[in-house]
Amino acid sequence: MSKTVASWFADKAANQELANGNIDFRRFDKYRIKLEAFLEEKLNRLQEGKLTPGSEVIEVKHASSRVIFELRWHFEAAAQHKGKTQIRHYEAEPVEVRNSVFGLVMHVKDITGTDTEITEKQNRQIEIAEILYDECSKNDWRLS
Repeated sequence: MSKTVASWFADKAANQELANGNIDFRRFDKYRIKLEAFLEEKLNRLQEGKLTPGSEVIEVKHASSRVIFELRWHFEAAAQHKGKTQIRHYEAEPVEVRNSVFGLVMHVKDITGTDTEITEKQNRQIEIAEILYDECSKNDWRLS
């Protein structure tokens, strides 16, 4: 499962970074391949419970009674021109489904604009995760 999610997201993120001018077309494939490997390793560590609390794993404070965590990853490749790619992954660990993690939202953090604008964009992603959490919770976390 980690490989599939990593591959899907690496394709999406690499295209986004190319469109935003953060990577050069000639380095696109190398960037995508390295990002996929990076994400697969992170997702495997998530499954094994080996992510670092406080730096890689932060509880979402305003998620009310929802158990949602923000995973913070910073990817840097030589193919990249403009710093690190900040990846955020919101995941649920509902108490009613023990020993399970459900991925809700994964995105490249948009760090353009003022601090307020960046925070607002990030909060929109969290709101999407909260909506998905509520929908999945109503369905008793059954995958459909």
